[in-house]
Amino acid sequence: MNLEQRLAKWARVEMTYDARGLPERDKRFLQKLIEASRYMDEAFWCQSWSGAVEVRDRLRTSDNAKSLLRLVNIMAGPYDRLEEFEPFMDVPPMPLGAGFYPDDLTKEEFERYLTTHPEQKEALLNPYTVVKREGDSLNAVPYHEEYREFVEPASRLLEEAAELTDNRSLKRYLASRAEALLTDDYYQSDIDWINLQDNDYDIIIGPYEFYEDRLMGVKAAYEATVEIVDREESHNLEVYIRYLDDLERSLPYPEKYKRSIEGLKSPFVVVRDIYRGGEIRAGIQASAANLPNDPRVHTQYGTKKTFWKNMIEAYLKHISFAVARELIVPEQFELLPRQPDIALTLFHEVAHALGPRWVIQVDGSKIPLREALKDRLSALEEGKADVVGLYCLGYLLGEGIIPREHEREYYVRDLATNLRGLRYGLAEAHALGRMCQVNYHLESGAIFYDEASARFGVDFDKIASSVVDLAEIILTLEATGDYEGTGKFFQKYGQMPEMVRKALGCTEHIPVSLEPVYKVLWE
Repeated sequence: MNLEQRLAKWARVEMTYDARGLPERDKRFLQKLIEASRYMDEAFWCQSWSGAVEVRDRLRTSDNAKSLLRLVNIMAGPYDRLEEFEPFMDVPPMPLGAGFYPDDLTKEEFERYLTTHPEQKEALLNPYTVVKREGDSLNAVPYHEEYREFVEPASRLLEEAAELTDNRSLKRYLASRAEALLTDDYYQSDIDWINLQDNDYDIIIGPYEFYEDRLMGVKAAYEATVEIVDREESHNLEVYIRYLDDLERSLPYPEKYKRSIEGLKSPFVVVRDIYRGGEIRAGIQASAANLPNDPRVHTQYGTKKTFWKNMIEAYLKHISFAVARELIVPEQFELLPRQPDIALTLFHEVAHALGPRWVIQVDGSKIPLREALKDRLSALEEGKADVVGLYCLGYLLGEGIIPREHEREYYVRDLATNLRGLRYGLAEAHALGRMCQVNYHLESGAIFYDEASARFGVDFDKIASSVVDLAEIILTLEATGDYEGTGKFFQKYGQMPEMVRKALGCTEHIPVSLEPVYKVLWE
């Protein structure tokens, strides 16, 4: 595969925002946010893999520099392990711990060190520290020290932006997030972000997701996205907030592990982003998120669900519909809607806010779920969000809250989404979670494979019960913090069958994900 063929795997999509009609003060405000976000992108490059910045700078003077720079910007994340670059240039190996740990540190050595140095465990496992080797010791360096050259100017820009808005909640959030970047204490600013009201603009900025850390799965990576809020569409989703506690209480796993989420905040926000950088810009493009990821905020205050409408539209136009045509049996393909529909995406993010957040130890103490399941949590949690999201849809269909006539459509769309997601490669968390779902439902007979057409379909008589059974398995693995059990679950259901590989081969001409190209028209 040559360079241009590799680039063709990513649909290049122009995302232009016309800011020319905005007041000058609003323009300056957005420019400050974008500039701050660019510093997060630079910090992420230092986190993502050893030598990343050096390689990127070398590319600027290489043959095919423009195309190679596109490729390295697309693939800054860990999932393809830089295999895309190897035919074209010499690159350093990518460690499992990205740039968060010493390159030569293994999981076994790190866990032994934590056992023999319990006084350092909290600092070394902190989501916002970099682990450094000094002689025979491992030391934790806070992000705000390690990445000072990026977080300090980003913080100043957020403070300056706060002075350019009259929205009190947005002003409060920008000020508290500016402080958090300098202290790595994000708790209050996370709450301030959830509490934004009547705002036309938004920004997600800071260390959030854990996908980059494939060694321990506990280190958060910097990201940023600047957004224009669609207040009307956001308001239309608020109807679902009232059912969140009902959904939590109905989940199919033991009652002793369940928690009440009544009274917790859970706003839904539909946006179009005009810039994204850092972890959210690398590799597979996110179309939605449930943030923050701090379990304290989840259990004490709530979460916020963000939906990027421009990404949802672009996936449908350039990828989703074309993949489904190749992989779904014709009679069920006709059930799929031709217009963007965020129902499955919506409930995937809702499901991230449901279920366990802490694991109770033998002595009665509790630890964060991420500390218990480590590198295996990301894939399990993404699989949980898919399965429990589909379960939530089924629950609301049964309660008459969502019209029954869409039931078959949702199940077929879920199958199509799972199959499309396998094309990311099973090293990617979402793809591994989806592979487990496909294999489980094939085993139960809830989905079937048609040999003649090399396509898949849903058995509508079996799918609902299969979803319930799989949801119970995954939720129980999380509730008990069963690291070994999760490994066995992945070993059994996380391998790609030959028939799936064969079917996916029919989609090689279709892009895998999106390469957004952002442009703002200021004048």
